[in-house]
Amino acid sequence: MSVRCLIAALVAGIAALAAGCTASTQSPIRIVHEARRPLWFGTYPFLERAALLEALGPLMEHLSRTLGRTVRVRVASSYNDLDRAIRQGRVDVGWFTPTGGEMQRLCRPASPGGRPHRGVIVARKSDGPMTLASLAGKRFLYVDRFSRSGYLYPNRLFSARGIDPLRYFGSIGFAGNHDRVLEQLLSGAADAGAVSDTLEHDPRRAQVFESRIAVIDRTDPIPDDPIVVLATLDEQLKRDLREALLGLSATAGGRQALGRLTASLGVERFE
Repeated sequence: MSVRCLIAALVAGIAALAAGCTASTQSPIRIVHEARRPLWFGTYPFLERAALLEALGPLMEHLSRTLGRTVRVRVASSYNDLDRAIRQGRVDVGWFTPTGGEMQRLCRPASPGGRPHRGVIVARKSDGPMTLASLAGKRFLYVDRFSRSGYLYPNRLFSARGIDPLRYFGSIGFAGNHDRVLEQLLSGAADAGAVSDTLEHDPRRAQVFESRIAVIDRTDPIPDDPIVVLATLDEQLKRDLREALLGLSATAGGRQALGRLTASLGVERFE
């Protein structure tokens, strides 16, 4: 290509670019409305993640239909992680008992027949008849330092029985959730542990408790963890969430969600 042709091509290109810019500046402004972001429903891992997602799935589907926006589950790594996630805006709704005053309670789950929720001290039946006195020097597993049924209330029980866990047990560990306490107990990795009695009443675990797990003692009744939000969350959204949870029994989808919650988590309704 000659120099003259090259210059002509460059001039033509610059002219086309300028024309494009002019056309662009004269184009009308388009406003695009993006879909609202999902609402995140957070819980701590009191069961294995897969079990929680299965139990909460129908509820999330029902809330999504009722609220007109997607609602998804976020399983935090711990109590602390869930508390932090809500305060940082990564979770909108939490199912746990917060430690600070920035949270507002929307409602609370209720168990079938009003049966109180308790923590239970468990051991293997194959080890023979057991009592708390039998656990001296044994390997003991808690769930999490913030778990009421898997740590706080069992420690109140021990205190009432004159037991100092740090001195009484041969070793102490934290499994991370209730299912893992049972798994490590049955595998022989621990001798006893503290879990929620919702596992004992879960039909899917009934055979395990009947044949392999012995309940040694029970804690005092424990108030169920509430459904909470940040107090600064939009007021209309808080009202809509509360109404949706309290009204689950009014629709087929809500009743399906409650059925799954009752079977998996021992929740009959919200109140």
